[in-house]
Amino acid sequence: MYLTQQFDRFVDEWAENRRERERIRSIDPYRIIRDLGVETDGSDRSAFWITLYRYRSLGLTSRRVRVRPAMKKRNDQVYRILMYWAHRYDPMVVPILERFLYGWNFALAEQNGALFFMIRRTVLQGLDLLVRYQETGRAATRSIAEDKLRYARVLTGPYRTDPAFAALAATIDWLLREASREPLRICF
Repeated sequence: MYLTQQFDRFVDEWAENRRERERIRSIDPYRIIRDLGVETDGSDRSAFWITLYRYRSLGLTSRRVRVRPAMKKRNDQVYRILMYWAHRYDPMVVPILERFLYGWNFALAEQNGALFFMIRRTVLQGLDLLVRYQETGRAATRSIAEDKLRYARVLTGPYRTDPAFAALAATIDWLLREASREPLRICF
């Protein structure tokens, strides 16, 4: 009986791993770039920012949009492509993005929910401005994005021990590092 249970568990794990490998192989990482018709320099960084732009423009930072049954397959593909390019561009950013986009748990921030969502909205505004900065290269756009992100970082200060706020803080720190880099001049 015990061996049968172990064997069944092994078969289930093997089947799940196989399904995951097939899902990964089924994505076309250049699909979003082609769909948008964007000219790119071919770098992993530009592909990542283009995919991040598409993820944000589809409204996938909202859980309600992500889980709509009619769009779930497309949304999952866009997310997997985003994670593919994030891993190619900078493997250290993958866990940060996963925690920010999918892993935060509102229940952990329940007592300070209004503050949590205000900070999250400010971070998303900063992200949108950084995407715009990648397009225009305007220093003023970068400066406004940095100001929004610094403001959000100050607000997370007292709550950094809370996992939900820690995910916001890690995202803010990463976005501020990205803001210090030269813009890509991508035409979205």
